[in-house]
Amino acid sequence: MKYRDKEWLQEQFNEYKTVTNVANKTGYPRTCITRYAKKYGIYESLYTRNKCNDINENYFKVIDTSEKAYFLGLIMADGNMYLKNNKLQFSIKLKSTDSDIIYKLSKAVGFDESKLKFHKGTRNGTETIGIELKTYNQVFCENLLNKGIVPNKTGKESFPAIRDNLKKDFIRGFIDGDGWIGKDRNRIGVASMSLDI
Repeated sequence: MKYRDKEWLQEQFNEYKTVTNVANKTGYPRTCITRYAKKYGIYESLYTRNKCNDINENYFKVIDTSEKAYFLGLIMADGNMYLKNNKLQFSIKLKSTDSDIIYKLSKAVGFDESKLKFHKGTRNGTETIGIELKTYNQVFCENLLNKGIVPNKTGKESFPAIRDNLKKDFIRGFIDGDGWIGKDRNRIGVASMSLDI
């Protein structure tokens, strides 16, 4: 079996990044890929299988980059945290015209793009298409929970304790989620039910 060859397996991880991707692309069982990847020290422990998807569960543990601060602001505006049967579930859905943002977030957190979901709906009589990233990874959800992304957060949004130099990036993300820029480019607005925001 090819997955027993360390060099071959390393090449697959270099190209496909995650256990799930390697298994899907090569046709070998995920359990076998995982076993030998761990044996050879190839498997990245930050990618864990938790309720049907791989994700960098500690991405939001520490907000120490502009990218993380931006995505946290976007999630504070447009993300959702649910609690079902004592399990957390995170979801963020944007309209398809903003799909590039979801793809960038997916790449940043190591989420398999093939598991992004497209949804059709209608709004004011017009058909809309949305794209959604959803995860049940409890560590990922808890890290967001600790940053203020709580269930039923509308009106409870809060400005996170992050470094001063990253606050502008958080605000930029929040504006992309719940704000607008005037057509004349001289006005910026933000809508929120939270006075803290």
